[in-house]
Amino acid sequence: FANQIKQLSQAFESSKQRHAPDIPSTADASELGQHEINALAAKDKMRTDAINQAVRLRSILDDEFEALSNDLIETFENLQPLKGELLSLLTSFVQCTAERQPVAAASSPGWQNFREHMQTCRDAHLRNEILIRSRLDAIRGTLRILQNSADMDGACQIYDRMGRIADRFGGNRYADA
Repeated sequence: FANQIKQLSQAFESSKQRHAPDIPSTADASELGQHEINALAAKDKMRTDAINQAVRLRSILDDEFEALSNDLIETFENLQPLKGELLSLLTSFVQCTAERQPVAAASSPGWQNFREHMQTCRDAHLRNEILIRSRLDAIRGTLRILQNSADMDGACQIYDRMGRIADRFGGNRYADA
């Protein structure tokens, strides 16, 4: 029985050193409690900051969609650095959370709001990607038509240079009739 008390004390000290190395080993219960409260407050601030950044990202993605829809390419390009900064910041939030909290804590209901915001950001990004791809496909199709019409040497010309209906088959069809 005497060994169990020593083992429990050693396990507690080793756990404290592993999870809270900044807490001195001489800390009493109130000091440990204060460290726990400070850690919870820091986690809550990190979660709140992450949610606020996700909301900002969604706003930028909506602005990006408006710019794309209205062919405001300069506005779209000006939003890209802001979006990149937010994505980097959100990535650092996620990495920091993964390092500090076990998987179970990161999937807790407290982070559910953040995950929901990030899912709406993903959906908005996919919406913007679809719009960009459809515009690119339309431009590529137009270029293909223009390239093919130049290659056909006038085979599909309806009018000649004088503005009259072109004779595509050679000869005068009206005279043949």
